[in-house]
Amino acid sequence: MSYQADLYIMLPCIQKKNVTIENPVNSNAELFINELSNVAKYEFNNVMSDRIERTFIKEIVLDCKTDDRDNPTSLGLQDAFIIQSQFRGTNYCLLTVVVVNTNVSLTHLLDQVSRRELTIINEGKDIYLTDWIKVYGLESTGKAFYASCISDLPEKEAPYIIAGEAYNAGADFSIMSNTIGDSLRQNQAQYTHYEAYMSECGIIYVMKFFDEEYSGRLNTECIMIFILELVILKITAINTANNDIVSAYSDNYVSINEIHDIMEQFALSLPLWDIRHFRYFLAQDFANKIEKAFNVPRFIAEYEKNRVFLEQLINVRKLITSEKESKMIELFAIVLAMLQVAPILFSLVLYIMEGRPISIIQIMAFAVSCAVAFLIMWLLFKKKKK
Repeated sequence: MSYQADLYIMLPCIQKKNVTIENPVNSNAELFINELSNVAKYEFNNVMSDRIERTFIKEIVLDCKTDDRDNPTSLGLQDAFIIQSQFRGTNYCLLTVVVVNTNVSLTHLLDQVSRRELTIINEGKDIYLTDWIKVYGLESTGKAFYASCISDLPEKEAPYIIAGEAYNAGADFSIMSNTIGDSLRQNQAQYTHYEAYMSECGIIYVMKFFDEEYSGRLNTECIMIFILELVILKITAINTANNDIVSAYSDNYVSINEIHDIMEQFALSLPLWDIRHFRYFLAQDFANKIEKAFNVPRFIAEYEKNRVFLEQLINVRKLITSEKESKMIELFAIVLAMLQVAPILFSLVLYIMEGRPISIIQIMAFAVSCAVAFLIMWLLFKKKKK
């Protein structure tokens, strides 16, 4: 590559079960967590930033592959490490794959991210990241986002970086999308020491001074990464609730209580909904731009549409159940009325066939039973008319 790059791949997840993680040591991971925590305290005027717990999970090796659909081949291996950001009190979390000094094709890595086929080497075998994380009790809830922190903006590769597609120099075509062109014409930076270009896939962060040492450029990168962390955790909460609701569609016995449980879990994420607590206006403005670029309003609208639909579905099911119960009550009442009259009718049949006498008490019982049966039937038909 003609430029230097650090890459941050951020995958929304939920913690399905707690797994004990060893305490590995990685100097870059320790630098990253400390710097990100310091930036959070400095930039964000809210105790909410303290609720984000960051943990180094493991060093990994990415397998960068060609975009050949039928027979992808390896272009090289890339060292990386994974950080988990957990929002305390919930199962919402975010996995950040950190690639320091990218030495393979950046665009091919991003192409794998877009296809949800980012591959790591695990015990000598290739495995998708989304499958590998299940060992740690984690489950992906949606697509990954990324931030490419680069030293220069390469003219030919830039459209592919912002689109998350593989750039092949020998290809007989190139990207000419107006959407991508517009993204690259809109520099969203707030200060002169960097440039920022955004799409719904991720961010290109062009640093005017790309320090040779990771520790020297980390502060500049983490200011942007912290904002991304907040926005994507918000998306994670929305995705999780939305996925739960969609899953409930297929449950014939879903109840209001289950919806209540979904809403309760979602309510725990409400602090994430309001990230308007940055100390500086420009940081807040940058966060607003990221939310817009990542289509957060669309995620919210989709969640709200599915929530309303599910509530309507439950109400319809309740109505059907109520009608079934009503019919069962009617049937029970009819059977009860018949049981009231049956003994007297039996005595009457015996009198006709065998000449057995009918007592005054039986006659009175027959009259009362008929009256009760008639009253029950009258009440049922009156209710049906209503």
